[in-house]
Amino acid sequence: MEATWSPFANQNIGALAYVNFTGELKTNFQGKASLMAATGEANMQGDSYPGSGVYLSNDDGLTWELFFGRPPGQTTSIDEDVRTFPRRIGSLALTENGAMAIGSVSLDDSLPAGLYLLNPADLGRGLVPCQRWGQRSYNCHPVLFHPRDRNTIFASIEPDGSLNGIWRSRDFGKNWEHLTKGLPPADRFRRTSLAFAPSDPDVIYALASDRSDDNVLGVFLSTNGGNSWREILGGRYPKERQMSYNNVIAVHPDKPGCAIWGGMHLYRTDDAGRSWRRITSGERGKKRDYVHNDHHALLWPRDDLIVSGNDGGVSVSRDGGRTWMERSNGMVTTMFLQSGRSSLQRRGLWRGHTRQRRSDCRRGRLQGTRVLPSHLGRWRLDRLRSRSGGQRLRLHSRIRGLPPPERQAVGLCNFCSFFLTEWGDPGQIAAAALVLRFHLTLATWLGATLALMLKGAFAIILGLQIRDRLPVRTLRILSSVSCCILGMLAAAQSVVTQV
Repeated sequence: MEATWSPFANQNIGALAYVNFTGELKTNFQGKASLMAATGEANMQGDSYPGSGVYLSNDDGLTWELFFGRPPGQTTSIDEDVRTFPRRIGSLALTENGAMAIGSVSLDDSLPAGLYLLNPADLGRGLVPCQRWGQRSYNCHPVLFHPRDRNTIFASIEPDGSLNGIWRSRDFGKNWEHLTKGLPPADRFRRTSLAFAPSDPDVIYALASDRSDDNVLGVFLSTNGGNSWREILGGRYPKERQMSYNNVIAVHPDKPGCAIWGGMHLYRTDDAGRSWRRITSGERGKKRDYVHNDHHALLWPRDDLIVSGNDGGVSVSRDGGRTWMERSNGMVTTMFLQSGRSSLQRRGLWRGHTRQRRSDCRRGRLQGTRVLPSHLGRWRLDRLRSRSGGQRLRLHSRIRGLPPPERQAVGLCNFCSFFLTEWGDPGQIAAAALVLRFHLTLATWLGATLALMLKGAFAIILGLQIRDRLPVRTLRILSSVSCCILGMLAAAQSVVTQV
């Protein structure tokens, strides 16, 4: 059964962390496991959106409170507001004793970004920026605590130049060492992802983008806790690009030599990098390995269970990556790339298109408009006046072609509904009588076909009008109830006739 996602807030989530605190914090949080959400997109592109801090939930995401960010009402200027705390948090690490590490990035050196640490032994200082790489902003991509040592931190840092790359601290950020043995020159590193092998934390994988062209620089493996590294991708897949935008890696929960990395596609090794194979395809159709391109999050909780967060939403594989299923119902995933105002100025009409074909735009207000996945690729935005006098946006979509399997399914269903129902109705009897009386087969066929076409067109127009005014869920409920009522009426009529 496919679940439906519900909206958390009108902003982007850059990282999530789930932790069950111990000690004093366990009492403070009433012994409940806590979920934290860091907001803002940490992708190095100008069309990525900032967030508003870190939020905490003690009821599995039903309600949230601000944990770190601007207190409400503190400032009135957004220009001042964005300089008070990091707005693009892409990594969030927690330990059970309350230690926290945040990795954030910025597209503007004047805005705060970098590595931030919260030491449970000194909670009074709060979240403190790490200034090992200077007082100005720098990019910190992933930050991880060692699974067996709370004081050991690994981070991928990008202050530009010879300080780029992978760093390690064994004393909770007081001192840092640059891990370079076996790696390319530091100034070639840009965004880099890190992943421990859960079954052997001395095994660490790193996926790095090349600063010169933003393609994949390599996949690197350390079997001694980061002291030395070796490149294991071997120059494969040189066309994997925009690695500062999509860059993820994960390790098998029980097999340290088995890993998956993702850029535009996902690639898997089962022998610590001696061989690789691509396990996803960006081509729709009959392929069972279709997954939307551009991977931003990757989970591998069990042997054959893999979860990918990508530009199209969430995809899940339950057989180790051989086949995939989309699990994005209700998620906001559509990217609007272009828009333009219609010549119909009186209607305030705007039009545009999206990159994804899976984009169905539904009605909503300017704040909180939702976009749900469907095989629709063009949208229309109408600015309307609400009854309260405020402005309201109505988003419509236009079908731009379904994938072949779904086109066939829709066509077959419609054909069967017309062909297999209502045999012997008055229209068919009249057509048969006309042919017998006047022997005008072609004229009768054309008249009957035209009538069916007009009836079908009327049904389509009516369906489009209803779709624009009612949510999909309501339409499904009404359709199911209508079919049940008609079925019961038909059964009752049959019983009465027999009696």
